[in-house]
Amino acid sequence: MNATPIISTFQITKKAYPFLIPAMIFILLGMMIIGYAGNANLFLRINKVQNSILNYIFYGLTFLGDGLFNALVIVFFLLRKEWQRGIFTGLVFAVTGGISSFLKKIVFPDALRPKAYFKQFGVSIDTIDFVTVHSYNSFPSGHSITCFSIFLLLSMFYPKFSNQLAFFVIAVFASFSRIYLSQHFPI
Repeated sequence: MNATPIISTFQITKKAYPFLIPAMIFILLGMMIIGYAGNANLFLRINKVQNSILNYIFYGLTFLGDGLFNALVIVFFLLRKEWQRGIFTGLVFAVTGGISSFLKKIVFPDALRPKAYFKQFGVSIDTIDFVTVHSYNSFPSGHSITCFSIFLLLSMFYPKFSNQLAFFVIAVFASFSRIYLSQHFPI
């Protein structure tokens, strides 16, 4: 009996070029900008950009990296009887969530979030009244990991070029929301 995997490595890279190439460029450019401006300084520059309309936009976008959104995507596939996609999405969510938790709690347990980091230097940052800003477990951003993994999967499941670019842009803005909401540093 010959079993075929749901998605082979070749299929992933072939199907996801319109998502993966911009993602790699985004990561490289981001590393260069952070290297030039500095992580804390870049955060402070972004932190001064807040306004009431953006506050609500980025507050809404941040939920795209939340476990509830992933659960809704899984349920969507299961209701459509797309069992493999639903199960695969659940597995990817479990693995990326596990990796994120391991990194936050075991590898980088002392990584302060911006509010706590700047407080130790007597610097206050702008926060949004209706957002609970956390102090610890800053790195990595679980929302960003989750968001990029779910939208990468969606770009593979719906490989039309325009879909993949849209999924990439959504993942970037949802991840940026974590910086905008003062939950994480740009790194």
